[in-house]
This record gives sequence, C-alpha cells and structure tokens, in this order.
Amino acid sequence: MLAAVRNRSRDVGMVMRASLGGMARGYADVPQGHKDATLTGAAQNISNMRRRDITLRQDLKLAAARSWDEGVSSGFAADSLASLMHGKKIVLFGVPGAFTGVCSQSHVPGYVKLAAEFKKKGVDDIVCVSVNDPFTMKAWAEKMGVDSSVSFYADVDGSWTRSLGMEKDLSVALLGQRSQRYAMYVDNGIIIKMMVEESPAELKVTDAESMLTAMATVV
Repeated sequence: MLAAVRNRSRDVGMVMRASLGGMARGYADVPQGHKDATLTGAAQNISNMRRRDITLRQDLKLAAARSWDEGVSSGFAADSLASLMHGKKIVLFGVPGAFTGVCSQSHVPGYVKLAAEFKKKGVDDIVCVSVNDPFTMKAWAEKMGVDSSVSFYADVDGSWTRSLGMEKDLSVALLGQRSQRYAMYVDNGIIIKMMVEESPAELKVTDAESMLTAMATVV
C-alpha cells in the first residue's frame, strides 16, 4: 500500500515537472474549455494565461500593421494587450507567417468571410497575429485585399507567442522561429476558448467556422 502511494507521488511529480518545463507538447490535447479546464502537460503555459487577466502582462505588446513611414511617425510604438483587449471581446488567431500558403489561401480569408457572424456574437475585433514585422504584415494584408474586418498585428520579438507556449521552429520552411497555428476567443482579457492545430500546415480546428462553433457554447 505504502509502495503504491510512493509510486503515485513519484508519477504526479514527474507530470508536474514536465508541465512546468513545457515538455512533451501534444498541442492536439490542449483543453478547449475555460480557465478551470482540466490541464494537460502540454497546456501549462496556456493555462497559466487563462488563470488571470492577460492584459496585466505589461511586458507583452503587439505592433499594428503599418508602413515604414507610419512606423517612423508613430515612434515605432507597439500596443499593449490592455489597449487591444480591455473591455472588449476579441477573436485572435495566430499564423506561422505572412505570405504563407494556408494562411493566405484559407485561414485569413475564412475570418474575413465570416466577420459579420462574429459581430453578431458581440465580437469587437478579429485580430491576426504573426511573428513578423508590422511592415510585412501591412504588405500582406494589402496583397490579400483585406479590409478593416480583420486587424493585423506583428509579434515582433515573439514574446507573445512564447508566453502562450506556441513557439515553433519552422526552419525547415526557411521561416526560423515562428508560431504554431492557433485561435482564441478572449473576453475582457480572459482566454475563454483556445484551439491549436496539430501541425502548422493544417487548418482543422482554428478556422473561422470552428471558432464560431466553439463560441456557441459560451456566447
């Protein structure tokens, strides 16, 4: 009996260490519920974000898409999470990179197409984030002809992406350190729903239709 208890304690300790270290990331197992959802070893970073108002993270900023001249005139300022999310309902989706195939052909267009449906659910803004510079993000948005229905932001140094545990080495595609593909619904700074693709090349659970379906249980 005592030996069994000791073995269980050892196993629990190993799971906790793996979680806190961000090891064994099986993104397909990330819980999709609210902040009190059952945790998996892969979801520790994300669950930590769920447990508090993420707008309190004053060290995390995102840079709105802009031209170089607009960057100069703005003093190259970035936006705080509070300015983006406080008092708002936001749908934010992260993509591996600007001008990439699935992102340009399906992920972004899907949110543009269904933007009105999100508005009906009370969503204030739809935000696309990539580990890029804001100048590339602006050129990408213009290339796709995206209007104001979706806002584009750059995670310039990747700090937002890393805070979620979503960093991904895509050097195999000549992209370097980028982001896994994910989507989240955020209400006043609290992550309510979050879905993550098993592979950044896939678009099965983070597309606009899947997000609308996920939101139906909480909105």
